[in-house]
Order: sequence, then structure tokens, then C-alpha cells
Amino acid sequence: NYNALMEILSALQSVPVQRLKQTWKGLTAKDLQSFQELVECMDFLHHFKRYRDELERLESLSPPPPVLPYIGLFLQDLLMIEEIPTRTKAQGDQPQMIN
Repeated sequence: NYNALMEILSALQSVPVQRLKQTWKGLTAKDLQSFQELVECMDFLHHFKRYRDELERLESLSPPPPVLPYIGLFLQDLLMIEEIPTRTKAQGDQPQMIN
């Protein structure tokens, strides 16, 4: 459930939670490493490349496991597709135009 994962990570990375220094110090090294791996998986740099790679890896398994994706990324992709202008090819003496 990547959507819930993103919600949980967003909450844990919020400023009020990050200021709980003593609480964070109470976590084991293994727990911190697991948390860091999850943060890196859902990192928004490079347009969620690691997350997208993980989804592709899961799709390639036979049979693919059930996955609940992070809906925010799909909505962002749909918005980008809608907002990017499409161009028509130049025909005869008419120049290339934006549709």
C-alpha cells in the first residue's frame, strides 16, 4: 500500500514530529535504517524514479502481487499530460501549430 506509505512518511517527516529529538534517539539502528530505505524509495527527486522502478519490478513478478499505488503521483502525471501542449505537424504552407 504505497499510498498509505506516503501518508505515513509525510507525517513522520513533518516539522513537529522531526522536533521530537529524544523520541527519534530511542529508535534502534535497524528501525532507522528501515525508515531511511522507505524514505529513499518514495523520494520525489528524479520524479519518483526509485518508486517507479519498484512498481516495474513488482509487475514483472509472476504472478504480480496486489499493489495499491501512490495516487498523488498518478494524478500529477495526468495533470502534466493535460497541461503539456501537443503540436501538429506543418502541412504545406501552414506552420507547425500548438493544439
